Amino acid sequence: MHLAGFSSHNPLKLSLVYNNSENNKKVATAIASMWKRKLGAEITLTDQQWKTYTESRNAGHFNVLGSARVAEYNEPSSFLNVMTSSNAGNWAKFKNNDYDEMVASAMMEKNSKNRNRFYNRAEKMLLTQSPIAPIYYYSRGYLIKSWLKGYPVNNPESVSYSHTLYFIKH
Repeated sequence: MHLAGFSSHNPLKLSLVYNNSENNKKVATAIASMWKRKLGAEITLTDQQWKTYTESRNAGHFNVLGSARVAEYNEPSSFLNVMTSSNAGNWAKFKNNDYDEMVASAMMEKNSKNRNRFYNRAEKMLLTQSPIAPIYYYSRGYLIKSWLKGYPVNNPESVSYSHTLYFIKH
């Protein structure tokens, strides 16, 4: 921070924008507290109603944005495609031609091992070069009776259809 010109007399000042929910407020407050303690940064928390939040997000009116992603399908491209230069959901405005080519190559690769190598390289680029900081992952716990079968436990959207469920004798 000192090399960038910031100090206790000239602290880094940022606004963290998030959509208002109690959980998002807790996460934003924790981040602001940690950045204050470890970096000396002064963070202004800005909670916004969903409509205002999406307008701010889409227009790029933020310093730091609290955001979440959920996979639409069980494949790395569900997350990695979003950060390509031309993707409208690339709210961080990350632009890296090598990353874009890596993701495009993965999408064209038919061999799953080779495709995953491309995805792994793209993910490493994203985590070392982009202005994003994944801080936690959503999870859900399910209690499913041992005699209920057909529940799609690997579905990233947690979608289940009754026609796939069945009971076994117990």
